Amino acid sequence: MVDRPPRVAPRSSPLFLYVCEDGPDGARLRAERLADHLAYVEARFERYVAAGPLRSDADGAPCASFFLIEAEDEADADALMSGDPYMASGLYASVRRWRATAAAGSLLGGVIWP
Repeated sequence: MVDRPPRVAPRSSPLFLYVCEDGPDGARLRAERLADHLAYVEARFERYVAAGPLRSDADGAPCASFFLIEAEDEADADALMSGDPYMASGLYASVRRWRATAAAGSLLGGVIWP
Protein backbone atom coordinates (compact mmCIF):
# COMPACT_ATOMS: atom_id res chain seq x y z
CA MET A 1 0.00 0.00 0.00
CA VAL A 2 1.32 3.45 -0.97
CA ASP A 3 0.85 6.29 1.47
CA ARG A 4 -0.75 9.42 0.09
CA PRO A 5 1.55 12.44 0.03
CA PRO A 6 0.91 15.22 2.51
CA ARG A 7 -1.55 17.94 1.55
CA VAL A 8 0.00 21.41 1.65
CA ALA A 9 -1.32 24.90 1.07
CA PRO A 10 -0.70 26.49 -2.33
CA ARG A 11 2.00 29.16 -2.45
CA SER A 12 0.64 32.61 -1.68
CA SER A 13 2.84 34.47 -4.18
CA PRO A 14 2.70 34.02 -7.95
CA LEU A 15 5.42 31.91 -9.55
CA PHE A 16 7.08 32.46 -12.90
CA LEU A 17 9.15 29.94 -14.82
CA TYR A 18 11.82 31.22 -17.19
CA VAL A 19 13.61 28.97 -19.66
CA CYS A 20 16.56 30.80 -21.20
CA GLU A 21 18.50 29.26 -24.09
CA ASP A 22 22.11 30.24 -24.66
CA GLY A 23 23.23 32.05 -27.77
CA PRO A 24 26.20 31.02 -29.90
CA ASP A 25 28.70 32.67 -27.54
CA GLY A 26 27.19 31.01 -24.47
CA ALA A 27 30.24 29.18 -23.14
CA ARG A 28 32.40 32.32 -23.14
CA LEU A 29 29.71 34.56 -21.63
CA ARG A 30 28.88 32.00 -18.93
CA ALA A 31 32.55 31.80 -17.94
CA GLU A 32 32.99 35.59 -17.90
CA ARG A 33 29.82 36.35 -15.91
CA LEU A 34 29.52 33.30 -13.65
CA ALA A 35 30.81 34.94 -10.44
CA ASP A 36 28.58 38.00 -10.91
CA HIS A 37 25.56 35.84 -11.78
CA LEU A 38 26.03 33.67 -8.68
CA ALA A 39 26.45 36.75 -6.46
CA TYR A 40 23.25 38.22 -7.90
CA VAL A 41 21.27 35.04 -7.23
CA GLU A 42 22.74 34.63 -3.72
CA ALA A 43 21.78 38.21 -2.80
CA ARG A 44 18.17 37.45 -3.79
CA PHE A 45 18.01 33.72 -3.01
CA GLU A 46 14.67 33.98 -1.21
CA ARG A 47 12.98 34.91 -4.52
CA TYR A 48 14.19 31.73 -6.27
CA VAL A 49 12.19 28.56 -5.67
CA ALA A 50 14.65 26.68 -7.87
CA ALA A 51 17.13 27.63 -10.58
CA GLY A 52 20.05 26.16 -12.44
CA PRO A 53 21.73 25.27 -15.69
CA LEU A 54 20.26 22.92 -18.26
CA ARG A 55 22.33 20.48 -20.30
CA SER A 56 21.50 18.45 -23.37
CA ASP A 57 23.00 15.35 -21.73
CA ALA A 58 24.62 14.33 -18.44
CA ASP A 59 28.16 15.14 -19.56
CA GLY A 60 27.37 18.20 -21.65
CA ALA A 61 28.18 21.82 -20.97
CA PRO A 62 25.29 24.08 -19.94
CA CYS A 63 23.23 25.21 -22.93
CA ALA A 64 20.35 26.94 -21.14
CA SER A 65 19.09 27.92 -17.69
CA PHE A 66 15.81 27.70 -15.79
CA PHE A 67 14.56 29.99 -13.05
CA LEU A 68 11.42 29.40 -10.99
CA ILE A 69 10.89 32.63 -9.11
CA GLU A 70 8.38 34.29 -6.82
CA ALA A 71 7.18 37.71 -7.91
CA GLU A 72 4.22 40.01 -7.42
CA ASP A 73 3.45 40.08 -11.15
CA GLU A 74 5.06 39.82 -14.59
CA ALA A 75 6.71 43.24 -14.29
CA ASP A 76 8.29 42.33 -10.95
CA ALA A 77 9.49 38.99 -12.36
CA ASP A 78 10.95 40.65 -15.45
CA ALA A 79 12.70 43.27 -13.29
CA LEU A 80 14.34 40.56 -11.19
CA MET A 81 15.47 38.69 -14.28
CA SER A 82 16.72 41.77 -16.12
CA GLY A 83 19.11 42.57 -13.27
CA ASP A 84 20.87 39.22 -13.58
CA PRO A 85 24.34 39.66 -15.14
CA TYR A 86 23.68 36.70 -17.45
CA MET A 87 20.67 38.54 -18.89
CA ALA A 88 22.53 41.84 -19.16
CA SER A 89 25.46 40.18 -20.95
CA GLY A 90 23.32 38.92 -23.81
CA LEU A 91 24.06 35.28 -22.92
CA TYR A 92 20.56 34.13 -23.81
CA ALA A 93 19.36 33.97 -27.41
CA SER A 94 15.81 33.24 -26.26
CA VAL A 95 13.93 33.76 -23.02
CA ARG A 96 10.48 32.31 -22.39
CA ARG A 97 8.35 33.09 -19.36
CA TRP A 98 5.28 31.30 -18.04
CA ARG A 99 3.13 31.83 -14.97
CA ALA A 100 3.53 28.59 -13.02
CA THR A 101 1.62 26.70 -10.35
CA ALA A 102 3.65 24.51 -8.02
CA ALA A 103 1.15 21.73 -7.42
CA ALA A 104 3.19 18.71 -6.33
CA GLY A 105 6.68 17.65 -5.38
CA SER A 106 9.33 17.32 -2.74
CA LEU A 107 10.15 21.06 -2.81
CA LEU A 108 6.56 21.69 -1.74
CA GLY A 109 6.54 18.88 0.75
CA GLY A 110 3.47 17.30 -0.79
CA VAL A 111 0.56 18.16 -3.08
CA ILE A 112 -1.88 21.09 -3.10
CA TRP A 113 -5.05 19.19 -4.05
CA PRO A 114 -7.42 17.72 -1.48
